[in-house]
Amino acid sequence: MPKKIYTDRNKSKVAAKYRMMSYGFVSGTMNKEGVGVRFFALESGECAAPFKLTRFHEGHKMLAHGGVTAAILDETMGYANHVFEYFNRDSYCYVFTGTATYEYLVPVPVGKDMLALAKVEEEEGRVRHITGEIIDEDGLIYVRSKAVYVTAKALEDIHIDVGMLPLEEGDPEEL
Repeated sequence: MPKKIYTDRNKSKVAAKYRMMSYGFVSGTMNKEGVGVRFFALESGECAAPFKLTRFHEGHKMLAHGGVTAAILDETMGYANHVFEYFNRDSYCYVFTGTATYEYLVPVPVGKDMLALAKVEEEEGRVRHITGEIIDEDGLIYVRSKAVYVTAKALEDIHIDVGMLPLEEGDPEEL
């Protein structure tokens, strides 16, 4: 049995949240088979995405499909770019996954509250190095990822509205 690895991060205050997309698999509000993840910008500079998978997301009985967890981490790491820009820039730009690796440490169960986290670790011109992980409420790491994202070529021409929204009653105060 592999050794269990726990995160060393501390919870952070939620600064803002993002508007959900309509039909996306991970965060779509109109996709009945989607995951329905909400993304939050944390004061720590992280993007946090609480989620709970259903039997629809199984790969094996009561365990999530690895592709589903990879999709959740990929989108969380994509939104981590916008958290980085929220705290460090005046505008937002499109980013694209260049490469990503995933390390599956523990099978992700369905029906359990989980949290995906991601943060830009380094920026080199148009390239951003991002790390991400999926943890449970005890901080046990289930999946880890390292990725390289590339910003759109003409940053001055491609500014987007990522839909930063103020927090409302019922939103988490810290994650």
